[in-house]
Amino acid sequence: NMPTIYKTLFLMLLCFNLSAQSSFRDKIYNFKDSIILNPYYSIEQALSVSGYNKESVIIDQEEIGAQHLFDTRIKCIGNSFTYNAIKYISSKSKNTNVILINEAHNKPNHRLLLNQLIIELAPNYQFYLPESFIDYDCQISQGMPKVCPKYTFTNEPNFAKCLRSALTLGYKILPYENYNDSCFTFFESDSLIKIVYRCNDVHDTFRLLLKKFNLDQYAQREIIQAINIKRIINKFQNKKFIIHCGYAHVSRKEFNMAFYLKMLDIHFISIDQTYFNESIFPIKYLNEYQDHIDLNYPYLLLNRKDSTLSQFTKSPPILADIYVFHPPTKYLNNRPVWLKYNKSIIPCQIHQLFQDNNSVKNLYLIYIAKEFNALGYNSIPYDIIEQNKSSTKIMGYFEKHILYYIFRRSLDNKINKIEFKVDF
Repeated sequence: NMPTIYKTLFLMLLCFNLSAQSSFRDKIYNFKDSIILNPYYSIEQALSVSGYNKESVIIDQEEIGAQHLFDTRIKCIGNSFTYNAIKYISSKSKNTNVILINEAHNKPNHRLLLNQLIIELAPNYQFYLPESFIDYDCQISQGMPKVCPKYTFTNEPNFAKCLRSALTLGYKILPYENYNDSCFTFFESDSLIKIVYRCNDVHDTFRLLLKKFNLDQYAQREIIQAINIKRIINKFQNKKFIIHCGYAHVSRKEFNMAFYLKMLDIHFISIDQTYFNESIFPIKYLNEYQDHIDLNYPYLLLNRKDSTLSQFTKSPPILADIYVFHPPTKYLNNRPVWLKYNKSIIPCQIHQLFQDNNSVKNLYLIYIAKEFNALGYNSIPYDIIEQNKSSTKIMGYFEKHILYYIFRRSLDNKINKIEFKVDF
């Protein structure tokens, strides 16, 4: 049964979706496409928009329960100090060809960290394999991210930033998930699993020697993803890859994708963002997390003695090489400050750009003009801002020298549009 808070939020989002849908004539971006079979995914998708970060954190920790998000028995061994996560991962990226990084699907700051990595690691890394990227022609058009009703995660503004950065910087974007499993056949014998791939006149055989079997639907999905990655890496020898996944797929523990990648002789660095996540209950967290709640960037812990990664007294549920800590989000005018993730991002009070400057509740959708001109309402918004009743200032975060279209819908369904560019 769905918890009461999920039901309530689902109904609220559904009403909001239908309202936005009718107001923008079924074309403008809304969350309706995310409501497919399981209402949880619609909530998860909606809460991945940065404007709902507070609600996302509260639901995670009050409804799911803090005890499921972190284990108070896990302690940091020895004295540690914080180090910028992007800088550390960037330095380690030189010694590997594959970086495997996960996200919580309802955490927009996870996608912004990934976006920073995509920018930081170019041009040394040439391939980006995104989570939930299945159909290139549906999700990319004319070299731009595009709304794809079938695969909704990529329709979110911060996910689109990852795709946009990768496309701009010359990465080749390839899918590794395959919902058509008919190409794969599994054979079991003793402790050996043989997987035969036969599709489009291509025939490959892969063998996995396992101590114990677990060929349920989840395990088969993990194996298929790992084999798809293996085939891509084999095809593009001596290239470097950023592989983006969700939650436990990054874990080296049995029956997860990373576990099978290792069995297929793929060497990689695995990075978890989901376990030591933003906490509204820091008192129940690691002491080190409580000590650094004032930081405003993702970090990891290094041993003060030798600057190696800090170890823990108990292995977290997700077994990864690197654990990224996300401190509690700070807000400026109800917007997360991590939206200003580099110096080229400029905060602007967009409510002042409209002549009437009305203070009632509005919905703001910000598009990159070039993308909107090419794709119309099939382009993915750069940002979505739902004005709170108490909000008198609406803060947008913009990149310099880019022309934007800002749409504003008021409660009376009146739509205003302006053009905007930051040139200073």
